[in-house]
Amino acid sequence: MTLISIISIVSVILFGSIAIYISLREERLRKEFKKQKRELLRRLYEVEILRHLSDQTGYSLKIPEVAETIASTVQNLFDITSVSCALIEEDKIALKTLFKDVVGENYRGGLKKIIFDSLYGLDEELRDLRIEEVFESKNPDFTKGNLESFSVFAEELGKKNLGEHSSVDIPPGSYFNIPLVINSRIVGLINIASKKYNIYREEDMSILYKIVNQAARAVERLEEVIETEKGKLNSFILNLPSGALMFLFEKGSFNLFTINRAAREFLKLTNDADTLSVISSLSSHFNLIEGVKNVLKEKKSVVLQDVEIHEKFFKVYMNPVMFNGNKGVVGISVTLQDITVEKQIQKLREVFTSMVVHELRAPLVSIRGASSLLVSNNLDEEEKKKMLLIIQRSSERMLDDVADLLDAAKIETGHFTLAKTLSDLKQIVEEKTTAFSFLAKGKNINIKVDTDGDLPDFEFDHTRIGQVMNNLISNSIKFTPEGGEIQVVLRREGPSANSGQGDFVKVCVRDNGMGIPAQKIPLLFSKYMQIQNTGFRDGTGLGLYICKGIVELSGGKIWIESSEGHGTSVFFTLPVINPVQIKNANLGQYSAVGKVLN
Repeated sequence: MTLISIISIVSVILFGSIAIYISLREERLRKEFKKQKRELLRRLYEVEILRHLSDQTGYSLKIPEVAETIASTVQNLFDITSVSCALIEEDKIALKTLFKDVVGENYRGGLKKIIFDSLYGLDEELRDLRIEEVFESKNPDFTKGNLESFSVFAEELGKKNLGEHSSVDIPPGSYFNIPLVINSRIVGLINIASKKYNIYREEDMSILYKIVNQAARAVERLEEVIETEKGKLNSFILNLPSGALMFLFEKGSFNLFTINRAAREFLKLTNDADTLSVISSLSSHFNLIEGVKNVLKEKKSVVLQDVEIHEKFFKVYMNPVMFNGNKGVVGISVTLQDITVEKQIQKLREVFTSMVVHELRAPLVSIRGASSLLVSNNLDEEEKKKMLLIIQRSSERMLDDVADLLDAAKIETGHFTLAKTLSDLKQIVEEKTTAFSFLAKGKNINIKVDTDGDLPDFEFDHTRIGQVMNNLISNSIKFTPEGGEIQVVLRREGPSANSGQGDFVKVCVRDNGMGIPAQKIPLLFSKYMQIQNTGFRDGTGLGLYICKGIVELSGGKIWIESSEGHGTSVFFTLPVINPVQIKNANLGQYSAVGKVLN
């Protein structure tokens, strides 16, 4: 064999080997490319399926709708004979199956066993629930119906076309189950099945797992948002000052859905009160049944005025509850608005107005009577003087009443003013007790004065503090019995009696009169409530209200200590501030209830 022949043979072998290698490499690359293409297409299809599913489910919290959307989506993704949704409800398991091919009793029985064996394996307690089955078909030759009619149809079709042992009546050859889990609770199961054997691959199941998990996560997020908002709403309702209740019509009954803390307190109910006890409590105070009938009939709110519940007054609102624009009423909400204070204020205003009219009318009648007698010119000089004195006293009384009304209005609006000057409180106390001593002697009442000898002059409104003393001493004289005693005590107190820093004086007017019931003491400084107390009803009834405004604007406090039948003590304090301290403190500013003028 020549060299050329050898070279030719080697060349053929070499180039043949290279050609085979290239061919094999191209084949391998072609297969790898097809695999990658197939994987890419699968992923693109998976993304598209997930996007489509997201668009379909949206923000739905209805598990049946979400499950049916998944089933209708995946039937185009896999080679299936059937796709089933088994959903766990309160008292049953609803199994809905969609068939894409003719099946018989063996298939349905096998499919049902596969599904429920899987469910019971997840939770044995599900065996106690009843089963409700619904079958549908996408085959145009099939008709929708119950299990019995579908079985007859499938059996007849199998005998006619495919024989007694046709492929129509074979059990599922391939299947896989995907549990539906929402917030760690099993709500159902999706089953994909086919009469063919070994047709589902791991990547197929992976796609369905992703689809189901995405839907489950979406529902979980929505449930979390709803639970958060529900918690906020429940907290808001629970802490409302008005009573709030809601009743819902559920399965033909009228059940209590929620009741807040205020409603329980108003109705005097315990925390474990049920629907019957709540309805019974409400019905004992107003006609609840009639109100519910009116709401259902008119489909609009019903308002009940001045409903009395356990000695309180309420305005009751009954409103229809409708969900999602539903025209039907699904419940009734009841709101209890406490109007007790408003009712009391309204009543007190009426009494106050009547009292003021009476107080102003009495002196006017006296003035008119006296002036008429003077005009008649039938009186002697002594009688004329008496009539003039009546006119003078009546006009002074009217001016005092009008002044009280004006002072009360200024205190309420923050326009009450004080003119502080360097004054002697001890002198004012002694002057006022002396002035009232003649009135006290008429009832044989002894007034004792006990003042602190070491009390410097300090800044306060001389006139207004005198007004306070007038009111307190006159009240004590009015309601101290004959032969009683009144004590007026003046003391300087404070953390340091020498420096003057933080010092104050305390004045006490104490009597041994009828006393005041403990429950009425807090009301005496109110503008309207005090006039209800018989012990302080003379005049406009604004005396203590004005005293409180004067003392507090002066920087002090006023209070009452009393017990019924054991007399009354009224205290007030004033800060001891000398002229140097006032200048350094740069006082003379507006206060919370008025203005101080220095």
